[in-house]
Formats: sequence, structure tokens, C-alpha cells
Amino acid sequence: MKPKVKLAVTRILSLQTEFTAAELAEALNFIKAFGLDTMFNTSALEKKKNGESLASKPVGNAPSNIKNGSARILADLETVDHDKFEALSQFEVFLRSGKLLSKLDSIRRVGVSIDKTFQTGKSRKDAIPRLIGLLAKLPLAEAKQVISRVSEEYEDAGMLDEGYQNLANFLLRVKS
Repeated sequence: MKPKVKLAVTRILSLQTEFTAAELAEALNFIKAFGLDTMFNTSALEKKKNGESLASKPVGNAPSNIKNGSARILADLETVDHDKFEALSQFEVFLRSGKLLSKLDSIRRVGVSIDKTFQTGKSRKDAIPRLIGLLAKLPLAEAKQVISRVSEEYEDAGMLDEGYQNLANFLLRVKS
């Protein structure tokens, strides 16, 4: 084994002593959700092994990876926290349809209000999964509060219809 490979193995194994399995899994899901995981992309590894250029096919922030990232985040939430999954999946439907946060700048403002380092990407299509990922990291109560705030801003502007009211009622309902 090459010295650099040994070093990589020891560093990866040292992460297990420093963090819990759940924390490492969450970190990997975050990396995969934003398409930052060129290391775990097996087709990229095969190309590198065969000596082909990795530039021939883009890996990373391709729009298909981003949409899949959002679906992956929600799928992970469905098994872990069903209430948060319900809230975020309904919110995502409203975002994708343009009924809420119809401009990229409005998504950026909400994201930055949660995390100052939030980056939207170049389009709404890029920004929506990133915002969903950010909300998924928040506790359920905080995520609902952000969603309610976004819904209320539209209500104040006179843009709330029955669907928005149903979403707001669902999110504000306290489950026991």
C-alpha cells in the first residue's frame, strides 16, 4: 500500500473515533446532496483507473444531481423524522411550483437568514434543494417556523390561497 493511501485510511478511521456514526452519516448525506462527492462516484473512479479524462463528463453540481439531492434528503428524512419529511416535502412542492419564493433572490434571503454562508447556485432549480437541505438540518420546530414565516409574508402580500392556508394550518398544528 502506498504511503498516501495509508495516510488516507488512518485519517478516515480517525474520524470514527472523533464523531458518532450518525454524525458521519449526516455529513456524507450533506456532501452527496450538494453533489460534492466526486470521491464516491464510482464511474469517475473507473475513468481515473482507465486513464480517461474526468473532464469529459461533468460531475458535481449538475442540475440532475441537485434535484436528486433534494429527493435523497427527503427520502432520508422520511425514515428518520416523518413529521419533518411531511412539512419539507409540501414546502418543496410549493417552491418548485413557484407559489412560494418565486425569485432566486427570495430563496437566497431565506437561506441567508438561516445560515449566513448559504449559497443559492445559479438558478432556482439549484437553490431549492440547497434550501431544503438547510431546513432539514434544523430542528422540526425551527423548520416549521421558517416555513410559516415564508407563508405569512405571502399572506401579508395578499397572495395566499386555500392551498397556502392548508399548508400553514398543517405546519402550525401541534401533534401530540
